[in-house]
Amino acid sequence: MRKSTKGLLLWVTLCIISAIIFMSLFGAYNNSIEGKKKIIINNLKSIEGKQTLTGHWTTYQPPWYKTFMSQVLQIQNTTGKYPFIIAGDYRNINNTVDYSFTNSLFINHTKKGGYAMLVVDWINPNTTDNARNRSVSIREVLTSGTKSNTNFLIQLNAVAKGLQELQDNKVIVLFDTFHEMNADYFWWGKRTPQDYKDLYIYTHNFMYKKGIHNLLYMYTPDTKINWSGSWYNPNVTDYYPGNEYVDIVALDYYGVNINNIQNYYDAMLTLNKPFGFAEFGHASWNNPINYSALITLNAIKEKYPKTTFIMSYLDVWSMANQQNIYQFFNDPRMVNLK
Repeated sequence: MRKSTKGLLLWVTLCIISAIIFMSLFGAYNNSIEGKKKIIINNLKSIEGKQTLTGHWTTYQPPWYKTFMSQVLQIQNTTGKYPFIIAGDYRNINNTVDYSFTNSLFINHTKKGGYAMLVVDWINPNTTDNARNRSVSIREVLTSGTKSNTNFLIQLNAVAKGLQELQDNKVIVLFDTFHEMNADYFWWGKRTPQDYKDLYIYTHNFMYKKGIHNLLYMYTPDTKINWSGSWYNPNVTDYYPGNEYVDIVALDYYGVNINNIQNYYDAMLTLNKPFGFAEFGHASWNNPINYSALITLNAIKEKYPKTTFIMSYLDVWSMANQQNIYQFFNDPRMVNLK
């Protein structure tokens, strides 16, 4: 009997020790960069078809920071809710990347349990003036030794420095890089699908080799009416770099009828990644406040139920300008930070 008791005690002790080791390792993994990324993806997958995270854009550079952040606070004051995801921009001016405001915002926001989304305004590597100058060859950007490649590497290193600061603070970034590639107003847009894919993968591999591992890469085509008034090709998957390079897919939408983009939504779901709206502005320049947020809420519930997040854009497109935002942010479907 004693031997049996001793054996049982030994077995129980070993089980307890094993459990402690497992929980320690499990906790360490969840707190690691890869663990935190996995948690976010699993969270998005778990709410698919059930709930949608709220979000709002804030800033891309001073002095607009305070103005656009005030719209987030306006929403909070009106609804009693704070967006779950905060988005910002690394704005590049003369090959100098300013990330201080955005990083500070992201660090504080994620400490409270929210998510952070980033866009980078990559300036034209050939002309080094702005993102909307299209006078550049993608092949030259990707060819070592060219002027465009040299300037692009300067940008990549500068952005990596900002991302490293976020990684050091264990901030996971929803990285919405080279967005709206099917539109013609950024230098990386409306190129051949292969050129775009090569640019995207080049950037992905560069960051990985630099040790930047806190990124969840996004693929975000546009749905909005272009400057000439025509709709883009609804085949928004043409530029998709591949499952191994993309973690999250999204659409950018600006317009007055969110109910007419079913083809875009259906196409994005075929990629089998968590889906959301990365930029959303249900308004027009001339009449931004005569739109009800309930139109958006009902569209998500009835037409686009697998939407896991929706990011209100800023300025005239902000949901702060819309009617019925209290009902939108307080609906059981929507998940806020607080």
